[in-house]
Order: sequence, then C-alpha cells, then structure tokens
Amino acid sequence: MKIMYKNLLFLSLTLALISCTEKEIDRLELQVKVKGKINLFSQFGEVMSDYSNVAITFTDTDKEFMAEVDSVGNYEITEFTTGSYNIFVTAPGFVTRKIEGVQFLGGDLWQLSNFSLAQPSTSIVSDLAITNKNGSLYLSGRIVNEQSPNTENFYRRIIIYFHDTSAVSPVNNTSSYVVYVAINEYNEFETELYGSALDSFYCVVCGVPDFYDFYYGGIGTPSNVVGYSNN
Repeated sequence: MKIMYKNLLFLSLTLALISCTEKEIDRLELQVKVKGKINLFSQFGEVMSDYSNVAITFTDTDKEFMAEVDSVGNYEITEFTTGSYNIFVTAPGFVTRKIEGVQFLGGDLWQLSNFSLAQPSTSIVSDLAITNKNGSLYLSGRIVNEQSPNTENFYRRIIIYFHDTSAVSPVNNTSSYVVYVAINEYNEFETELYGSALDSFYCVVCGVPDFYDFYYGGIGTPSNVVGYSNN
C-alpha cells in the first residue's frame, strides 16, 4: 500500500510540474539570440564605413523582427522566436541582400550571422564584338564607368549571358558566367569565350560589382547584343 501511495504521489507531482512549467519551457525553447556584422563594399571592392540607415530584417510567415545596426556595422537581437526566416539586409545605394529559409533554433548560445552588401555596378559595356582567332572565340568591348578614372591595366568584373536567339538578356538567357577582364588605358578589354557551347549563339554583357559574393546582384547597363555562327 505504501509503495502504491508513493507511486501515485510521484505521478501527481510530475504531472503538476509539467503543467506548471509547460509555458515556461516553451518560452525558453522559442528564445533566439542572434548577432553579427554587416560589411559594406563599393562596387570596386573598397571597404565603406558609413552605416547610416543600414537595416537587417528577419521575416517569417506571420512575424517580422528588425535589428538595430550600430555605427560600425554590428547588430544583435534577442526578442524573436525560433523558426525559418527570410533575411533582408538593406542600405541606401547598395544592392539589397536576401537570404531565404534560414533556420534559427532557440537556446542560450548566440547564433552568428554576418552579411555583406555592395554598391551596384555603374559599368556600361559598349562596342561588343566576337572574333574567331585560330578556332578560339574572343569577346571584346569597352567598359565605361564615370566613377572610375582611366587607369592602365586595371580589372573589371563582367557577366556574360548566352542564348540561341537575339532576345538574350539578364532575365532571358540559357547560360551565363562571370569573369574578370583586364582593361587597357582606353577602357578596352578582350577575353576568350568559354560558355559558347552552341554552333550559333548570341550574347550580351553587363558589369557586376567586383566584390566576390555579388555575381548577379546590382548588374550594370546591358551592352549591345552580338551573335556568332560558324556556318
């Protein structure tokens, strides 16, 4: 009888403890602590230091939380809950960074999330042409950028879009790749084409920020369209 009574008492106390702390345990499990650093770069990869109006926002299906960014780019936030979030990092004059489906788990440990923003490219590519040299195809053109003075043998980053029709564009293409091209004192460049797998194709070129993470964000004005056929 004593054993049965002790078992019943233990069960009652256990159920009472679970009932009393269920909300508290849920609250602790849902608590999230995130901090990190936002880095700003010019379109040429130079480090920027003005963090005025930089914002980072975490959005879920029915929730939105914004962290305050200090004068050197650091932020931290503790008042949002676990879940899968889309993260938006914005600043005036910079390419908006969107990171989708980031999972945040609760706990006492800080979760680190660092991000970078770059200015959009202001490069304008003109006089695009394709030349066949001994069976190899070369793409040439000029890059104009009012913010960058003419300097002998500097480099710029471009993205080349390919398509099988003249409708090729940054949003209508079958393939693309990014390459650094050397610019001479006349802003001219020439680079070998490696993405032209078809016998006939069209391509268009845009400038992109020199900062490495920004392959497709903040592209410059598209060039003229050029085509090639070996028939």
